[in-house]
Amino acid sequence: MKKPVYYNYLVFLACYLVSCTPGGNRDNEAYEAVATAIRSNIGWALTKDTALMYSTLAHDDQLLIINPDSSMVEGIDALRKVAESEWLDPRFKATSFEVRDLRITFSRSGSVAWFFCRLDDFGEWDGRRIGWKNVRWTGVLEHMDGRWQFRQMHFSFPKP
Repeated sequence: MKKPVYYNYLVFLACYLVSCTPGGNRDNEAYEAVATAIRSNIGWALTKDTALMYSTLAHDDQLLIINPDSSMVEGIDALRKVAESEWLDPRFKATSFEVRDLRITFSRSGSVAWFFCRLDDFGEWDGRRIGWKNVRWTGVLEHMDGRWQFRQMHFSFPKP
């Protein structure tokens, strides 16, 4: 059966519209911006660049972080207290991190992204080696005020 002449045009138009639609992983610039925010959210600790860390976070009470021990940090003010009492303590020193298997998906509007990765995050506390190996890290970021900001993140260890 012969297809109408406009069939190829419709297929081309559909492919074009799908490639231009916000969402999916089609926009490399947005993908790289989110990947950079994710890495910066962990990597800031290597130099204790708090401005970098805070640039990746929503600055409101809706920010939510769930740790592997099920403890939660709710809101930017609570996170600031954790940062001051733990991460900025001179006894803490970040030594390395690696983000692996990063998968980022965008909402149809393109203003929200969620991700999954595996994370190794190591440091020292008062000279003693600490850290996470192969932790699962998931999160949701929203594009606000011209940058990608975490709204929520969750860390967990795979069951043995």
